[in-house]
Amino acid sequence: MTRCLLSEANLPQRFWAEAVMTATYLQNCLPTKPNKKIPYELWTNRKPDSSHIRVFGCKAYAYIQKQKRGKLNYEAVEGIFLGYDYRSKGYRIYLGGNKIMISRTVKFIENPLPYAKKEAK
Repeated sequence: MTRCLLSEANLPQRFWAEAVMTATYLQNCLPTKPNKKIPYELWTNRKPDSSHIRVFGCKAYAYIQKQKRGKLNYEAVEGIFLGYDYRSKGYRIYLGGNKIMISRTVKFIENPLPYAKKEAK
């Protein structure tokens, strides 16, 4: 699944660790063969909410709180969605360079993927 995530988003190998974390998270949201239930459901006896699942590698706009931005600065910053934070209920957004931002308030543009290969006509 990791290789497929990177390939579909056309992201370089340096995002391998992020893709592994996202693949693991998604795998835990899928039913298992023996009991046809999701691991989360087996653990808590409740069905999980999957409305937060997003397309790996899609364009994302992360909101910047008023306290953390200047009066003339933008309210959001553009980045690439890399997955889900394991310490909080937030999304991991790649901003360029070596910077990854964790934010709960994000707008996603899932189609088209920003780095996806153009199909030949």
